[in-house]
Amino acid sequence: MNTYDQLAHSLHYNMFQMVVVANNGSYGGSNAYAPFSEAYHRQVFHLHGQPQASIAFFEIDNIRDFKSRKPNGGNQGAYKFKTPPAG
Repeated sequence: MNTYDQLAHSLHYNMFQMVVVANNGSYGGSNAYAPFSEAYHRQVFHLHGQPQASIAFFEIDNIRDFKSRKPNGGNQGAYKFKTPPAG
């Protein structure tokens, strides 16, 4: 079952921010998505649902660039952010 995997994926498209969904493995894994413009950079990590403890750490290199990103995407320092959804 991948209920939480799909939930994280859909939230990531609707929200212009970091999305982290943590789950114990009953309905899918744990995910983290960042609002980067390239699709292959967006998924920060994905842990498949397991009946055992898993720990993941991630670090944003330059938090100042990430926090002060422009509302209509574009390049900002080392990151290129996606455009927010319509409306």
